[in-house]
Amino acid sequence: MRERDRTSTVTEAQGSAGLVEQACPCGSGAPLSSCCGPRHEGLRPAETAEALMRSRYAAYVHDELDYLLATWHASTRPARLAPNEAGLRWLGL
Repeated sequence: MRERDRTSTVTEAQGSAGLVEQACPCGSGAPLSSCCGPRHEGLRPAETAEALMRSRYAAYVHDELDYLLATWHASTRPARLAPNEAGLRWLGL
């Protein structure tokens, strides 16, 4: 779901070192760096179909276009994706 000029569901979570980290927009409540972030960086595959779909949603939020294309089936994958328009806010799954 997308909407302009509304508050994003992306929040902040307290990291173990006391630093404030961005919460993953997939809705898990975990920090992005230990949730979908490693998937976007190619460090960890999605373990389940749900994890894949959540990671793809987070990729849309963060304009991880290469990840989106890489996880899109070749038979329906577009040649390219456009980044989010300025002011676009993703509200949540």
